[in-house]
Amino acid sequence: MFTLKYLVASSLLLLAQYTQYETNRTTVHNQAIQNVSDIINNLANVQASIENIQSNKSSSANDRQTAFQALQAAHPMEYSVLTSLQNQHEQVQYNKMNGNGNGNSGYSSNNGYSNGNYAGYGNSNSFGSNNGYNNQYGNYYAESSTSSSTSTKKKTTKASG
Repeated sequence: MFTLKYLVASSLLLLAQYTQYETNRTTVHNQAIQNVSDIINNLANVQASIENIQSNKSSSANDRQTAFQALQAAHPMEYSVLTSLQNQHEQVQYNKMNGNGNGNSGYSSNNGYSNGNYAGYGNSNSFGSNNGYNNQYGNYYAESSTSSSTSTKKKTTKASG
């Protein structure tokens, strides 16, 4: 009789634990869906902020970079998604300008590609981890890619002189 009571009690405890697990799993799943929806719904606002920072030519490059860093801190997922997409688009455009294939290579595999101004972005498929490209991308957003090279040379000259 003791064994039967023990088995029933163990079964009831196991059932309660499983029910709690399922409840927790459902809660986490629903929260994840809500988080993704919130990020998607906020992408346009963050993109508008990026464009406003870019278009504010009256501010210095350092001020724009600081603004990008603040935006990244306030909206890390949205910023990471948008910069990753921008990075892919820029790589496709770069490939097209230089006659490298059909220009789709940036979309199919963009792990660790390297060229001039875009060196070392890392794996842009990892949206949640920044993989070291945001500081470089902040510089990209601060100035156009053509003037970024000139600006970098000026900064180097000032630092060494």
